[in-house]
Order: sequence, then C-alpha cells, then structure tokens
Amino acid sequence: MIRIKSIIQYALFLVFLSGSMIYAVTASFSSSTGGADEDETCQVTINFDAPAWGSVTYDVSGTSTATAYGAGGYHDYNLSSNTLDFTGEESYTLNLNVYNDNRYEEDETIVLNLVSGNNITIGSPSTITFTIDSEDAPPTVEWRASSSSQTEGQNRAIYVDVDEDGSDVGETATINWTITNVSASSSDHAVSTSGQFTFSEMNSSKYFGIVQMLMVWMKIMKHSPLLLVVIPTAL
Repeated sequence: MIRIKSIIQYALFLVFLSGSMIYAVTASFSSSTGGADEDETCQVTINFDAPAWGSVTYDVSGTSTATAYGAGGYHDYNLSSNTLDFTGEESYTLNLNVYNDNRYEEDETIVLNLVSGNNITIGSPSTITFTIDSEDAPPTVEWRASSSSQTEGQNRAIYVDVDEDGSDVGETATINWTITNVSASSSDHAVSTSGQFTFSEMNSSKYFGIVQMLMVWMKIMKHSPLLLVVIPTAL
C-alpha cells in the first residue's frame, strides 16, 4: 500500500511538472502595433501557444501619449492595468474603448505591456503600441460681436471665441491680428497695431482691451476680414 501510494504521489508530481515546466505556456500579443479612429471599441488580442492555466498581468505604459478616462479634463480611452486569470483559454481579447474628445491634436498612442505571468511565460511581442487617429478638424475662431462702443477714457474688452460648434483646442495654437484703416492715432486707442492670441488646451476665448478708440478695422490673418467698429458714446 505504501508503495502504491508513493507511485500515485510521484505520478501526480509528474503531471504538475509537465504542466508547469515541460509544457510551459507562452503568452504574447498578436501584433506589436494597432490603431483605430476615435469613438470606436477596439480589440487587442493576447495569444497562447497552448491552453493557458494561470494568470497574466499587463500594464499601460507611462510612455503613452493618450489620456486615460478618469485622469481629469479630456480623455481618450478607458483601460487600466490589470491581472487576467485563465482556465484553459487559447486566446483572450481586451476591449479598448476609444473616445472622441473633439479636440484638434496630433495622433496619440496607448502602449500596453505584458509584465509577468503565473504559470505562464511572457513571449514576444510583449508590447503593443496602439495609435489613435485624430480626425477632428482645426478649430475656428470668430469675433464675439461685429461692433462695439465705449465712452472715451474707459476700457472695452474685445473677445475672440473658439466656435463652440467646431473642434476644441487640443494643442497650442496662435492667431495673428492687425489693426488697419485706423481713423484714430495711437494715443486714442492705446493698443498695438498688431499682435497674437495664443490659445492653449481647453482655452475657449481670448481678449484685449481698447481705450479711447474711435473707429477701427480689424482682421485675423489667414481668415476673411471681419469689421469691428468701436465708436465712443457722447460724453
């Protein structure tokens, strides 16, 4: 009986040994690259070279340029680092939800790594770089009002707004402006004859102040001229 029990124990040990060492399962991504447009649910596949019994841990690399959901402000995707358990699967699909952030920006990347395995060996490729194609058009700007008036000697803020029906500002953008057809001297309006608005991420408007202005034509370079008439009210 003792001999039979020893044989059974030895046989069980060999089964364990064959499953965890001799026939170690290897996990890898199906590809090292991937991509999709915004507002899509995409799939990333992990393949095994045999039925997998164990777990695999993956993470989202800090080299990713896309912003994860919950990080504040705009977000590009919803996926976080995790450990996956397997009970005989030969492949596994990660669902990667990509959002439309309505921002004009460069293409962004999500980098995923297979970090470690329990009873599963990490093979190659162990990293996939997933590219999100930015499809948003450049934002457009417009004067908040086509004309304005103010009593001489007082300040008036003149606003330029990002069109809310278009894309938001996703990366730093500049708009050049000039004052032309001036019927007042520089001492009347106390503002430069040209300048530049700088819009940073999430900026929706910019302005400058005009003092004691009579009448001014303004245009935004590279856009159709827009007339802005500032006429002082009677004192």
